[in-house]
Amino acid sequence: MTALTNVKRLFRTDDNHAVTLSAVIMILGMQTLRVAFPLSIWHRSSSALLLLSILLVSFLTPVFFIALNVKRASVVIIGGLVITRLLEVLVRSASIDLTLSLIGSALFSLSLPLILRIRNSGSTNFKPGSWAGGVIIGLAIDTAIRGLFWTNNLGSSHRLIAILIQVSLSALALTLLRTNPTLDEHGSLDRSWPSAMLLVIFGPFLLLQILFLQNQGYVSVVLAVGLPVAFIITSLGNLAAILGLYVGRIRPQTPSSISALAAITLMGSIVLLDQTGTVLPLCIILVQFIFGWWLSRVSMADKTSNIKYHIRTSLVLGVGQFLFVLVLLLIFGNLVFRVEHPNNSVMSVMALFLGSAVFLAHKISNNANIKPSKDTSLILVVLVAFMAAPIHWAFQTSADSIDVTPTLPVSVMTYNIHSAVSNFRGQDLESIAQVIESSGTDVVAIQEISRGWLMSGGIDIVSWLSDRLEMEAVFSGTANKLWGVAILSKYAIVESGSGPLPQLDSFIPRGFIWVKVDIGAQQPLLIINTHLHHISDEQDVRLAQVPILLDLWGNAATTILLGDLNAKPGSVEMDMIANTGFIDSWAEAGVGDEYTLPAHDPSVRVDWIWHTKDLISLETQVLSTTASDHLPVVTIITQSEH
Repeated sequence: MTALTNVKRLFRTDDNHAVTLSAVIMILGMQTLRVAFPLSIWHRSSSALLLLSILLVSFLTPVFFIALNVKRASVVIIGGLVITRLLEVLVRSASIDLTLSLIGSALFSLSLPLILRIRNSGSTNFKPGSWAGGVIIGLAIDTAIRGLFWTNNLGSSHRLIAILIQVSLSALALTLLRTNPTLDEHGSLDRSWPSAMLLVIFGPFLLLQILFLQNQGYVSVVLAVGLPVAFIITSLGNLAAILGLYVGRIRPQTPSSISALAAITLMGSIVLLDQTGTVLPLCIILVQFIFGWWLSRVSMADKTSNIKYHIRTSLVLGVGQFLFVLVLLLIFGNLVFRVEHPNNSVMSVMALFLGSAVFLAHKISNNANIKPSKDTSLILVVLVAFMAAPIHWAFQTSADSIDVTPTLPVSVMTYNIHSAVSNFRGQDLESIAQVIESSGTDVVAIQEISRGWLMSGGIDIVSWLSDRLEMEAVFSGTANKLWGVAILSKYAIVESGSGPLPQLDSFIPRGFIWVKVDIGAQQPLLIINTHLHHISDEQDVRLAQVPILLDLWGNAATTILLGDLNAKPGSVEMDMIANTGFIDSWAEAGVGDEYTLPAHDPSVRVDWIWHTKDLISLETQVLSTTASDHLPVVTIITQSEH
């Protein structure tokens, strides 16, 4: 009977409305942020600061309430978020997508105070603080959806099911917005100052979720596991969060010693989130459990005052969003503004702040008159989300992996994919895959590719392309763990490695990756893929980087050196390569135009394929496509008869 009762609770009108609406807002908001960041950085870099400033608009929520009243403001903010998100999925235009994602990000920030005020004090069926369960469920379902699409965002997918999911989410949100009795003037009273102050870590909470705790690509890289295993780990974290919420509700009064232990554990675990090691799954589970407990304290210690329009709540959430932006700037600022600092110090300061705030939540909420609650229905919902992707993977009818017999000649491509962000279509992984697929390439060396990096939409592009193209993949982070270079091959990769390149005074670290591929010859083909320093006037950096690649090569036969070398023909650094005996495949067998940048109007050649003298290029060409800002170069290589 208990299980049946818990299932029935899922459909209890008022409580279910609050949980579901909060969850859908979180799903739409997280999706919007993951679209906004890559477009702001890669399509219009000048929009990056605009996006970060937009995240602070939660300060303005009271203005909407005063001007429109709570109900109308809710319709404008939440309805606007739904519509912009739906349009972004349906429209294939980079400029329009960027505009929609910026508007959607602003509306999501404005909706945060609304999420925390979804309530109806006059309902006997309504449990205050239901929004907290909705937040966790929203994150869990968002992660489940990304698991179904190998971390690809719905707006980047060409599959019909992606559009249907987005339409269903939008329809659900609009229906709840129209019928929900919890968005009215009864819920317009603001929190007391002590209760409002508990919300200050909501911004950092969201940042940790999007950077680490829900990031399947990050987990996959750090632990060197496949995406299915990474999904299970992140989903276990979501289960831990909902269990933490449940524990907080059934034991609302917590001894100070337990809260202090939780705060210390949280601080240590957050610091370790950014470190490579096998402790990552434990850290994710511990952090999520404590965050769930914190949400229980925040949601149940919901003391109201006679102040209307959520002024205090909005101010505190605005501070939290400011911390979101500040930490993000500190973590990624060295890639844009040449600001140098160790990221681990940023994480340590944030861990200290969050641990202190969690302990403060205990002190404030322990003084509140909180009644225990034993509702386990939310746990069932997260369990369903946990099982969604594994069931999909188990019953998915995909084509068998291509069994390719190594043979010469072999087709090799170099392609800077610009994080799959097109100047015209926005972030579109399928277009990149189609370019590679239609070329018939056997081995492709890719630059500007990432695995779960927020600046590239949080997508594990390497794993997605490997699955989509049925090619073996190796990856090396260069600027950080998640962004760098990769090589995909239809033939077996028998050995691989990577390393850094000299940085000098440049602000983006560079590196290389190499593989040995079985091509059916007497010895495997050595392929070295790199992305050299990009500022043309800073030639000294490239002149320091090229010798490292040549030392790695070591005069080995059957070798290809390729990549985005950011140097023109006749430059000193390219002459340095030519003087060692490498042959420029384009000079040997080029067909058509040689220019590779920019893709929409190419006028510069910076992407190169060099090969050793025991190989010969039968044909080399630059493919015409606007899937990236660079054009791919493809050469057909065989062994020389001499």
